[in-house]
Amino acid sequence: MLESGAWLKNATHANRCAAYFAERIATIPNIWIAAPVEANSVFITTSDEILDRLRERGWRFYTFIGGAARFMFAWDADLGRVDALLADVKACAKG
Repeated sequence: MLESGAWLKNATHANRCAAYFAERIATIPNIWIAAPVEANSVFITTSDEILDRLRERGWRFYTFIGGAARFMFAWDADLGRVDALLADVKACAKG
């Protein structure tokens, strides 16, 4: 993986997916980015109700002390799934 550069390609893709998600989620009311997006994770803050609605739709993520939720993007992340997550975040944020 090191010699072929696959690690860099995979990491770049994961980081781009996180940036893509963060750019779009920043426009959704009642959702705030909790920390700078510097790699393949996005931390958001929002109400417990919105996070519960996301979980009810099948999304899995960790929450931390202080309430931030972490969304991770991997080397094999699919932008179609990222768009589906964004659509659900938007729907859940509306109520």
